[in-house]
Amino acid sequence: MLSYRSQFLVLLGWIFIVTALFKVIPEKQVAAVIAGIGFLLWPTLFLVNEFKKSTLNRVHAGLLLLFLVCSALPVFFLRVLNWGVDFNTLSFLGISGPVIHKFSNYFYLMMMASALYFWFQDRKSKQNK
Repeated sequence: MLSYRSQFLVLLGWIFIVTALFKVIPEKQVAAVIAGIGFLLWPTLFLVNEFKKSTLNRVHAGLLLLFLVCSALPVFFLRVLNWGVDFNTLSFLGISGPVIHKFSNYFYLMMMASALYFWFQDRKSKQNK
């Protein structure tokens, strides 16, 4: 089982990796697709992890699902299905790519905050035992 601590650290680390990807890969669309794969992979693995636990953390699982469905998947498919087109000109269900990306950042931070919160909750409950 992946701890909330591990999840938080992976999500935090992925931000730094994505930033580095955009600095070292000259083709921004390639960097974006690699980043997008991680933005799909990590929350999916964490969601599977939540469902394997004896008690489902509905808040954390809900935030993971929110990020995946409302952010990571639309952004990823917009980029892949519109290769060569400037992301700023794209839209999904009438919502512009930049607006989806903006909300994606908020959902990602909420996901991180959830992992951080439940990490400290787990820590606190272990100290009380």
